Amino acid sequence: MSDVVAAGATTNIGTGLDFTVVKFDGMSGAELWRQIINGTTNGSDMASAVTLDGAGNVVAAGSTFNTDTDSDFTVIKFNGVSGAELWHQHTKGTRDGASAATRITMDGVGNVVAIGNTFNIGTKYADFTVIKFDGVSGAELWRRLISGSDNGGNGASGPAAITVDGAGNAVAAGFTVNARLNPDFTVVKLDWASGIELWRQVIAGTAHGVSFNSATAVAVDGVGDVVAAGRIINTTADFIVIKFDGASGTELWRQVINGAANGADQALSVAVDSKGNVVAAGRMANTGTSYDLTVVKFDGISGTELWHRVIPGAAGDFSAPLVITLDAAGNVVAAGGAKNSGTDDDFTVIKLKGADGRNF
Repeated sequence: MSDVVAAGATTNIGTGLDFTVVKFDGMSGAELWRQIINGTTNGSDMASAVTLDGAGNVVAAGSTFNTDTDSDFTVIKFNGVSGAELWHQHTKGTRDGASAATRITMDGVGNVVAIGNTFNIGTKYADFTVIKFDGVSGAELWRRLISGSDNGGNGASGPAAITVDGAGNAVAAGFTVNARLNPDFTVVKLDWASGIELWRQVIAGTAHGVSFNSATAVAVDGVGDVVAAGRIINTTADFIVIKFDGASGTELWRQVINGAANGADQALSVAVDSKGNVVAAGRMANTGTSYDLTVVKFDGISGTELWHRVIPGAAGDFSAPLVITLDAAGNVVAAGGAKNSGTDDDFTVIKLKGADGRNF
Protein backbone atom coordinates (compact mmCIF):
# COMPACT_ATOMS: atom_id res chain seq x y z
CA MET A 1 0.00 0.00 0.00
CA SER A 2 1.46 3.36 -1.01
CA ASP A 3 1.52 6.23 1.43
CA VAL A 4 -0.07 9.58 0.57
CA VAL A 5 1.60 13.01 0.48
CA ALA A 6 -0.38 16.25 0.38
CA ALA A 7 0.84 19.84 0.10
CA GLY A 8 -0.82 23.20 0.57
CA ALA A 9 -1.08 25.70 3.42
CA THR A 10 -2.11 25.76 7.07
CA THR A 11 -2.80 28.69 9.36
CA ASN A 12 -0.71 28.65 12.52
CA ILE A 13 -0.52 30.84 15.62
CA GLY A 14 2.20 33.45 15.31
CA THR A 15 3.16 32.70 11.72
CA GLY A 16 -0.09 33.01 9.77
CA LEU A 17 -0.43 31.05 6.53
CA ASP A 18 2.43 28.56 6.11
CA PHE A 19 3.76 26.29 3.35
CA THR A 20 2.76 22.80 4.57
CA VAL A 21 3.54 19.22 3.51
CA VAL A 22 1.99 16.21 5.26
CA LYS A 23 2.57 12.49 4.74
CA PHE A 24 -0.13 9.96 5.66
CA ASP A 25 -0.05 6.18 6.04
CA GLY A 26 -1.71 4.77 2.93
CA MET A 27 -3.52 2.02 4.85
CA SER A 28 -4.82 3.84 7.93
CA GLY A 29 -4.58 7.54 7.03
CA ALA A 30 -2.50 8.16 10.17
CA GLU A 31 -0.25 11.19 9.90
CA LEU A 32 3.38 10.07 9.54
CA TRP A 33 5.02 13.48 9.47
CA ARG A 34 4.28 17.14 8.87
CA GLN A 35 6.55 19.95 7.74
CA ILE A 36 5.49 23.56 8.15
CA ILE A 37 7.66 26.17 6.42
CA ASN A 38 7.33 29.84 7.34
CA GLY A 39 9.19 32.48 5.36
CA THR A 40 11.27 35.00 7.26
CA THR A 41 8.63 37.74 7.03
CA ASN A 42 5.48 35.81 8.07
CA GLY A 43 3.73 36.33 4.76
CA SER A 44 1.15 34.08 3.11
CA ASP A 45 3.33 31.07 2.31
CA MET A 46 1.85 28.31 0.16
CA ALA A 47 2.78 24.95 -1.37
CA SER A 48 1.19 24.59 -4.81
CA ALA A 49 2.57 21.26 -6.07
CA VAL A 50 4.20 18.08 -4.82
CA THR A 51 5.90 15.00 -6.29
CA LEU A 52 8.13 12.10 -5.21
CA ASP A 53 11.43 10.78 -6.51
CA GLY A 54 12.31 7.14 -7.12
CA ALA A 55 13.49 6.71 -3.52
CA GLY A 56 10.25 8.07 -2.08
CA ASN A 57 11.65 11.47 -1.10
CA VAL A 58 9.22 14.36 -1.39
CA VAL A 59 9.66 17.58 -3.36
CA ALA A 60 7.19 20.44 -2.93
CA ALA A 61 6.99 23.77 -4.73
CA GLY A 62 5.22 27.03 -4.08
CA SER A 63 5.95 30.45 -2.60
CA THR A 64 7.38 31.85 0.63
CA PHE A 65 7.93 35.44 1.81
CA ASN A 66 11.53 36.21 2.71
CA THR A 67 13.48 39.42 3.53
CA ASP A 68 11.14 41.75 1.63
CA THR A 69 7.47 42.24 0.78
CA ASP A 70 7.30 39.97 -2.25
CA SER A 71 7.10 36.19 -2.39
CA ASP A 72 9.86 33.88 -3.66
CA PHE A 73 9.82 30.96 -6.09
CA THR A 74 10.34 28.10 -3.58
CA VAL A 75 11.23 24.41 -3.97
CA ILE A 76 11.96 22.15 -0.98
CA LYS A 77 13.01 18.49 -0.79
CA PHE A 78 12.20 16.32 2.24
CA ASN A 79 13.32 12.87 3.31
CA GLY A 80 10.41 10.58 2.52
CA VAL A 81 10.73 8.51 5.71
CA SER A 82 11.38 11.16 8.35
CA GLY A 83 10.23 14.38 6.69
CA ALA A 84 13.60 15.99 7.43
CA GLU A 85 14.42 18.84 5.06
CA LEU A 86 17.14 17.78 2.60
CA TRP A 87 17.43 21.07 0.74
CA HIS A 88 15.56 24.33 0.34
CA GLN A 89 15.71 26.75 -2.58
CA HIS A 90 13.94 30.10 -2.69
CA THR A 91 14.70 32.52 -5.48
CA LYS A 92 13.28 35.41 -7.46
CA GLY A 93 13.96 37.28 -10.67
CA THR A 94 16.20 40.28 -11.27
CA ARG A 95 13.64 42.80 -10.06
CA ASP A 96 11.04 42.95 -7.29
CA GLY A 97 7.73 41.19 -7.84
CA ALA A 98 5.71 38.30 -6.50
CA SER A 99 7.50 35.13 -7.61
CA ALA A 100 6.10 31.62 -7.16
CA ALA A 101 6.62 28.06 -8.32
CA THR A 102 3.33 26.52 -9.45
CA ARG A 103 4.13 23.06 -10.85
CA ILE A 104 6.99 20.55 -10.56
CA THR A 105 8.13 17.32 -12.14
CA MET A 106 11.25 15.15 -12.11
CA ASP A 107 13.48 13.68 -14.78
CA GLY A 108 14.61 10.07 -14.90
CA VAL A 109 17.61 10.63 -12.61
CA GLY A 110 15.77 12.59 -9.93
CA ASN A 111 16.53 16.17 -10.91
CA VAL A 112 13.67 18.60 -10.31
CA VAL A 113 12.09 20.87 -12.92
CA ALA A 114 9.76 23.59 -11.66
CA ILE A 115 7.71 26.24 -13.43
CA GLY A 116 6.24 29.46 -12.14
CA ASN A 117 6.61 33.23 -12.38
CA THR A 118 9.48 35.62 -11.70
CA PHE A 119 9.86 39.35 -12.41
CA ASN A 120 12.90 40.44 -14.38
CA ILE A 121 14.53 43.63 -15.67
CA GLY A 122 13.52 44.35 -19.25
CA THR A 123 10.02 42.89 -19.12
CA LYS A 124 7.02 44.77 -17.82
CA TYR A 125 5.14 41.87 -16.33
CA ALA A 126 5.87 38.48 -14.78
CA ASP A 127 7.90 36.02 -16.83
CA PHE A 128 6.93 32.39 -17.39
CA THR A 129 9.96 30.76 -15.71
CA VAL A 130 11.36 27.22 -15.81
CA ILE A 131 14.14 26.25 -13.38
CA LYS A 132 15.97 22.93 -13.10
CA PHE A 133 17.53 21.89 -9.78
CA ASP A 134 20.00 19.12 -8.99
CA GLY A 135 18.00 16.45 -7.19
CA VAL A 136 20.74 15.68 -4.64
CA SER A 137 22.02 19.13 -3.69
CA GLY A 138 19.25 21.48 -4.82
CA ALA A 139 21.76 23.53 -6.82
CA GLU A 140 20.21 25.45 -9.71
CA LEU A 141 21.32 23.80 -12.96
CA TRP A 142 19.65 26.20 -15.39
CA ARG A 143 16.90 28.78 -15.70
CA ARG A 144 14.85 29.73 -18.73
CA LEU A 145 12.50 32.70 -19.11
CA ILE A 146 9.72 32.17 -21.66
CA SER A 147 8.45 35.54 -22.81
CA GLY A 148 6.37 36.51 -25.80
CA SER A 149 7.49 39.07 -28.35
CA ASP A 150 5.44 41.79 -26.61
CA ASN A 151 6.10 40.90 -22.97
CA GLY A 152 8.02 44.12 -22.52
CA GLY A 153 5.03 46.25 -23.34
CA ASN A 154 1.50 45.02 -22.98
CA GLY A 155 1.21 41.58 -21.48
CA ALA A 156 2.50 38.96 -19.10
CA SER A 157 3.43 35.38 -19.92
CA GLY A 158 2.06 32.60 -17.78
CA PRO A 159 2.95 29.00 -16.84
CA ALA A 160 0.37 26.26 -16.54
CA ALA A 161 1.98 22.81 -16.87
CA ILE A 162 5.33 21.03 -17.04
CA THR A 163 6.44 17.50 -17.95
CA VAL A 164 9.60 15.74 -19.14
CA ASP A 165 10.13 13.29 -21.98
CA GLY A 166 12.08 10.04 -21.84
CA ALA A 167 15.36 11.84 -22.55
CA GLY A 168 14.80 14.30 -19.70
CA ASN A 169 13.93 17.28 -21.92
CA ALA A 170 11.38 19.60 -20.32
CA VAL A 171 8.12 20.53 -22.03
CA ALA A 172 6.35 23.59 -20.62
CA ALA A 173 2.91 24.89 -21.52
CA GLY A 174 1.01 28.09 -20.82
CA PHE A 175 0.59 31.40 -22.63
CA THR A 176 2.70 34.24 -24.04
CA VAL A 177 1.75 37.66 -25.42
CA ASN A 178 2.98 38.34 -28.94
CA ALA A 179 2.23 40.61 -31.89
CA ARG A 180 -1.56 40.38 -31.54
CA LEU A 181 -1.21 41.78 -27.99
CA ASN A 182 -3.37 39.00 -26.56
CA PRO A 183 -2.30 35.78 -24.82
CA ASP A 184 -1.47 32.90 -27.18
CA PHE A 185 -1.53 29.16 -26.48
CA THR A 186 2.18 28.30 -26.07
CA VAL A 187 4.18 25.08 -25.79
CA VAL A 188 7.98 25.09 -25.45
CA LYS A 189 10.49 22.23 -25.37
CA LEU A 190 13.77 22.76 -23.50
CA ASP A 191 17.01 20.78 -23.64
CA TRP A 192 17.56 18.60 -20.58
CA ALA A 193 21.20 19.63 -19.98
CA SER A 194 21.27 23.34 -20.86
CA GLY A 195 17.67 24.54 -20.86
CA ILE A 196 18.17 25.84 -24.42
CA GLU A 197 14.89 26.15 -26.28
CA LEU A 198 14.57 23.31 -28.82
CA TRP A 199 11.25 24.43 -30.29
CA ARG A 200 8.25 26.62 -29.57
CA GLN A 201 4.68 26.53 -30.84
CA VAL A 202 2.51 29.64 -30.44
CA ILE A 203 -1.13 29.28 -31.45
CA ALA A 204 -3.90 31.88 -31.63
CA GLY A 205 -7.58 31.56 -32.42
CA THR A 206 -9.48 33.32 -35.15
CA ALA A 207 -11.07 35.93 -32.87
CA HIS A 208 -9.89 39.52 -33.08
CA GLY A 209 -9.79 41.99 -30.21
CA VAL A 210 -9.42 40.78 -26.65
CA SER A 211 -8.93 37.01 -26.51
CA PHE A 212 -7.21 34.71 -24.04
CA ASN A 213 -5.74 31.60 -25.60
CA SER A 214 -3.82 29.32 -23.27
CA ALA A 215 -2.47 25.80 -22.87
CA THR A 216 -3.44 24.47 -19.44
CA ALA A 217 -2.12 20.89 -19.52
CA VAL A 218 0.62 18.92 -21.26
CA ALA A 219 1.69 15.28 -21.56
CA VAL A 220 4.27 13.24 -23.49
CA ASP A 221 3.52 9.86 -25.10
CA GLY A 222 5.75 6.79 -25.26
CA VAL A 223 7.63 7.94 -28.38
CA GLY A 224 8.20 11.47 -27.09
CA ASP A 225 5.44 13.29 -28.97
CA VAL A 226 3.75 16.10 -27.04
CA VAL A 227 0.04 16.61 -26.39
CA ALA A 228 -1.20 19.94 -25.03
CA ALA A 229 -4.73 20.95 -24.09
CA GLY A 230 -6.44 24.18 -23.13
CA ARG A 231 -8.59 26.88 -24.71
CA ILE A 232 -8.54 28.84 -27.93
CA ILE A 233 -10.77 31.78 -28.83
CA ASN A 234 -12.63 31.55 -32.12
CA THR A 235 -16.25 32.74 -32.09
CA THR A 236 -16.13 31.92 -28.38
CA ALA A 237 -13.70 29.98 -26.19
CA ASP A 238 -13.26 26.39 -27.41
CA PHE A 239 -11.92 23.19 -25.85
CA ILE A 240 -8.71 22.35 -27.76
CA VAL A 241 -6.24 19.45 -27.85
CA ILE A 242 -3.14 19.54 -30.08
CA LYS A 243 -0.48 16.90 -30.71
CA PHE A 244 3.05 17.91 -31.74
CA ASP A 245 5.98 15.92 -33.05
CA GLY A 246 8.37 15.64 -30.11
CA ALA A 247 11.53 16.16 -32.16
CA SER A 248 10.52 19.09 -34.37
CA GLY A 249 7.43 20.61 -32.75
CA THR A 250 5.47 20.15 -35.99
CA GLU A 251 1.74 20.01 -35.37
CA LEU A 252 0.45 16.46 -36.06
CA TRP A 253 -3.24 17.00 -35.37
CA ARG A 254 -5.65 19.39 -33.71
CA GLN A 255 -9.12 18.89 -32.27
CA VAL A 256 -11.29 21.90 -31.42
CA ILE A 257 -14.64 21.30 -29.72
CA ASN A 258 -17.31 23.93 -29.17
CA GLY A 259 -20.24 23.22 -26.86
CA ALA A 260 -23.76 23.75 -28.18
CA ALA A 261 -24.28 26.91 -26.08
CA ASN A 262 -21.13 28.72 -27.36
CA GLY A 263 -19.82 29.31 -23.85
CA ALA A 264 -16.33 29.43 -22.37
CA ASP A 265 -15.27 25.86 -23.11
CA GLN A 266 -11.84 24.70 -21.95
CA ALA A 267 -9.75 21.53 -21.60
CA LEU A 268 -8.16 21.47 -18.15
CA SER A 269 -6.28 18.17 -18.01
CA VAL A 270 -4.78 15.67 -20.45
CA ALA A 271 -3.25 12.19 -20.25
CA VAL A 272 -1.92 9.55 -22.65
CA ASP A 273 -2.67 5.83 -22.27
CA SER A 274 -0.31 2.90 -22.89
CA LYS A 275 -1.43 2.70 -26.55
CA GLY A 276 -0.73 6.38 -27.14
CA ASN A 277 -4.36 7.42 -27.21
CA VAL A 278 -5.19 10.79 -25.64
CA VAL A 279 -7.79 11.57 -22.97
CA ALA A 280 -8.68 15.18 -22.17
CA ALA A 281 -11.10 16.56 -19.63
CA GLY A 282 -12.54 19.99 -19.04
CA ARG A 283 -15.71 22.03 -19.09
CA MET A 284 -18.18 22.68 -21.86
CA ALA A 285 -21.31 24.82 -22.18
CA ASN A 286 -24.07 22.81 -23.80
CA THR A 287 -27.36 24.27 -22.50
CA GLY A 288 -27.87 27.88 -21.46
CA THR A 289 -25.23 29.22 -19.11
CA SER A 290 -24.41 25.92 -17.37
CA TYR A 291 -21.16 24.01 -17.84
CA ASP A 292 -20.74 20.26 -18.00
CA LEU A 293 -17.81 18.09 -17.00
CA THR A 294 -16.58 16.76 -20.35
CA VAL A 295 -14.17 13.88 -21.03
CA VAL A 296 -13.05 13.08 -24.59
CA LYS A 297 -10.81 10.30 -25.86
CA PHE A 298 -8.91 10.68 -29.15
CA ASP A 299 -6.95 8.25 -31.30
CA GLY A 300 -3.31 9.07 -30.66
CA ILE A 301 -2.21 8.77 -34.28
CA SER A 302 -5.03 10.48 -36.18
CA GLY A 303 -6.73 12.58 -33.52
CA THR A 304 -10.06 10.99 -34.40
CA GLU A 305 -12.55 11.23 -31.54
CA LEU A 306 -13.10 7.75 -30.03
CA TRP A 307 -15.69 8.70 -27.45
CA HIS A 308 -17.10 11.79 -25.72
CA ARG A 309 -18.81 11.91 -22.31
CA VAL A 310 -20.76 14.88 -21.00
CA ILE A 311 -21.56 14.75 -17.28
CA PRO A 312 -23.70 17.60 -15.86
CA GLY A 313 -24.12 18.37 -12.18
CA ALA A 314 -27.45 17.31 -10.70
CA ALA A 315 -28.47 20.96 -10.50
CA GLY A 316 -27.68 21.42 -14.18
CA ASP A 317 -24.95 23.96 -13.49
CA PHE A 318 -21.18 24.39 -13.54
CA SER A 319 -19.18 21.18 -13.46
CA ALA A 320 -15.46 20.97 -14.19
CA PRO A 321 -12.65 18.51 -13.50
CA LEU A 322 -9.37 19.81 -12.20
CA VAL A 323 -7.38 16.70 -13.03
CA ILE A 324 -7.61 13.31 -14.71
CA THR A 325 -5.46 10.23 -14.43
CA LEU A 326 -5.47 6.78 -16.03
CA ASP A 327 -5.16 3.46 -14.24
CA ALA A 328 -3.03 0.57 -15.54
CA ALA A 329 -5.93 -0.68 -17.68
CA GLY A 330 -6.45 2.73 -19.28
CA ASN A 331 -9.62 3.58 -17.35
CA VAL A 332 -10.17 7.25 -16.63
CA VAL A 333 -10.53 8.87 -13.21
CA ALA A 334 -11.63 12.52 -13.23
CA ALA A 335 -11.79 14.68 -10.12
CA GLY A 336 -13.17 18.17 -9.74
CA GLY A 337 -16.33 20.03 -8.83
CA ALA A 338 -20.00 19.62 -9.64
CA LYS A 339 -22.97 21.73 -8.55
CA ASN A 340 -25.85 19.73 -7.10
CA SER A 341 -29.27 20.62 -5.68
CA GLY A 342 -29.14 21.66 -2.04
CA THR A 343 -25.38 21.39 -1.61
CA ASP A 344 -24.06 23.78 -4.26
CA ASP A 345 -20.46 22.95 -5.36
CA ASP A 346 -19.38 19.44 -4.38
CA PHE A 347 -16.06 17.63 -4.70
CA THR A 348 -16.68 14.92 -7.30
CA VAL A 349 -14.73 11.87 -8.51
CA ILE A 350 -15.88 9.86 -11.54
CA LYS A 351 -14.38 6.70 -13.03
CA LEU A 352 -15.05 5.84 -16.68
CA LYS A 353 -14.19 2.79 -18.75
CA GLY A 354 -11.26 3.55 -21.02
CA ALA A 355 -12.67 1.53 -23.91
CA ASP A 356 -15.92 3.43 -24.37
CA GLY A 357 -16.29 6.09 -21.63
CA ARG A 358 -19.15 4.30 -19.88
CA ASN A 359 -19.59 4.30 -16.11
CA PHE A 360 -18.50 1.29 -14.10
